[in-house]
Order: sequence, then C-alpha cells, then structure tokens
Amino acid sequence: KNKKQSRKNQIRSLERMLKKEGLDQKIIDELNSKLKVLHSELEGKTKDDLERKRSVRYHKVKFFERRKIERKIESLQKKLLKEEDETLTNKFRKEIVELE
Repeated sequence: KNKKQSRKNQIRSLERMLKKEGLDQKIIDELNSKLKVLHSELEGKTKDDLERKRSVRYHKVKFFERRKIERKIESLQKKLLKEEDETLTNKFRKEIVELE
C-alpha cells in the first residue's frame, strides 16, 4: 500500500512542517526548496490537464471542419474535371490550393 501522496497533500504537509517552531534553518531551507519544486510541478500538471481537456472538447469540432473542407475540395476537383472554360478551371484550382 505504498500509495504516493498527491502534490496538494505534499504541499500541505510541508507547509504544516514549516509552521512548527524550533526547526533548524537548514531544515527550513530544505523544506522551502521542496515546496518550490512541488508548486512548479503542480502548476505544470494543471496546465497539462487543462490542455488535455480543451483538446478533447474541440476534437469533434475540428473533425467536422476538416470533413467540410475535404468535401469542398472533392466537389471543386469534380467541377474542375467537368469544366472546359479556362478561366473557371483556374478559379477552381486557386480555391483548391487555398483550402489545402
């Protein structure tokens, strides 16, 4: 049952230790350095969690947008194959390049 404490719990326990009186300065400095490391790890983890949450949320939206663009490209390519007028074919080619 060697369950590792969460970062928040580790921070709380270190802060409690620092509140105790009669600690050596060496121990206080060591606890403060551990506390700084834990705070930076916690901040990095919260940023990662937020980024992961946002990427999951907008995955569906990005998928549908990509599908719309792919359909548009396909339709333009079909029009390009059917079209004989040179000005329209150039116009369709430009649109395809812009979408890609």
